[in-house]
Amino acid sequence: QEMKKQGVAPNARTFNHMVRALPASDRYVQWVFEEMAAAGVQPDAGVVTSLIRNNPSSTFLCYREALRAGYQPTLEAFHEVLRHCTDDAEALSWALDLMRENNVPPTARALNAALGTCTPDTVVECFEKFKEAGVVPNVNSVLIVLSCCRGDRGVLHYCYGILWDFGIIPNDDVLRLFAGNVRSFALACEWYEKLVKLGAKPTRGFFTGLLK
Repeated sequence: QEMKKQGVAPNARTFNHMVRALPASDRYVQWVFEEMAAAGVQPDAGVVTSLIRNNPSSTFLCYREALRAGYQPTLEAFHEVLRHCTDDAEALSWALDLMRENNVPPTARALNAALGTCTPDTVVECFEKFKEAGVVPNVNSVLIVLSCCRGDRGVLHYCYGILWDFGIIPNDDVLRLFAGNVRSFALACEWYEKLVKLGAKPTRGFFTGLLK
């Protein structure tokens, strides 16, 4: 307010710095966009990302107001949105639809960013939403899902299905996580044989870990 009294014209960078100092509140989110509009400043990725990080619960409000103000979102900006949607299937669907509407097709990188914030209870549903959106996963996607497995046989079979469906060749890390998520040497060997049929080429390090 003092800057306005002195006739100082703010820009997007000014608001970006200001956002980081504001308390987390829907009221402040709306206030920021109102002030930007009054100053004739269009929100950029820096402002929107800072608002979301500072107000995770206001993610959708931030994006709604930003889009109204003419904001053109990028894939990187959507990564920040996706991180706050993984525990809410409806919100995740909304975010993916919004990406398509703004000609920002979701990618494996976006998938992995979202999967990285999932819990064992939400990781499969999150993956399915991206699969429905036409995203092709990579080996890192499988690793992230496996890291949430915690011995769940259903998730192990699901990961095997991902490898099979998308023709992903398991690497040593995938082999180790499969072996580490079963409780017996016999089951570890059973998974090993299945993964080798998919093209896995284990190294000495894998066998050392398996024997331990």
